[in-house]
Amino acid sequence: MTSNPVATRSSVLKIAGLAAPLLLLSVGAMAQAPSTPGSIFVNGARTYYEAIDLGTPEAAARAFLSAWTRRDYATVNIVLSPLARQSWYRAVVQTFEFRDLFASHADAVKDALMGDQAKWKEVEDDPNMMFDALLQAAERANALPFTLGPAMKAGQPTLSGTRAALPVATAGNPAEITLVLVRLPSSRWRVDQIVLPDGDRSLKPWGLKAK
Repeated sequence: MTSNPVATRSSVLKIAGLAAPLLLLSVGAMAQAPSTPGSIFVNGARTYYEAIDLGTPEAAARAFLSAWTRRDYATVNIVLSPLARQSWYRAVVQTFEFRDLFASHADAVKDALMGDQAKWKEVEDDPNMMFDALLQAAERANALPFTLGPAMKAGQPTLSGTRAALPVATAGNPAEITLVLVRLPSSRWRVDQIVLPDGDRSLKPWGLKAK
């Protein structure tokens, strides 16, 4: 049985969007709380989490796509729904099974990820940075589930209660994806699933069928 070098803690961390890096907010974000004196954020928010505009499906999609384009996968993880976070975390840490996330590239991503054990020791208590390291490994293995080009364009969301579907013309590969968003009890929207043309729609945050 293959051991899992990622799961170095006796108990599994709960995904709660912990300890994001202190990065300046991208243009277009809006404060979710009153301005805080001395805030380092351009909109005066108290924390990095509050600085991200997740007030509408469009805003949440914009935050997600902007972070992905910047290769800021830690912020991508913050914008994911709790269920989407738990899904990738379970695959990577609990079962060490990457096939649903990366299909035939699963072993290559594992090798790339395990190639820097020192980095894992630095990020193993921070799910956001773990996700960032995971997607950087996928980059090195040419295994990202989708890519976004400079001419990427997001469409208008279709709302259904607390859920929304927003199409994206990626100008990358594949040519089109759909972001499924969900409104949480806090009224903040999150990306619950990235639907790929030939993906497994039962899986989150995305699912790739083995080839």
